[in-house]
Amino acid sequence: MVVNLTISDFTWDGFTASWSPSGGEFDSFVIEVTNLENFAESQNLTLSGDAFSLGISGLNPNTSYMVGLYGLYQGSFVEPVYSEATTGGK
Repeated sequence: MVVNLTISDFTWDGFTASWSPSGGEFDSFVIEVTNLENFAESQNLTLSGDAFSLGISGLNPNTSYMVGLYGLYQGSFVEPVYSEATTGGK
């Protein structure tokens, strides 16, 4: 299971998502970033299983986002973890 999804390093158009996995080595991770004010503005990013952070930029300022982290373990996704983050203003 993936634990401790942390959002930090906030800027006007982004932030950094970090996580620390437990329970074995993961095949890969998928980060889903969803604009809570406009669900059409969402993106999915796939990362290798040895990645533990991602800087996310190019987002809208002063906007709330839901960040979902999905870990792929032995061919199956484990239960995702979520965190809400809000970008700063210009």
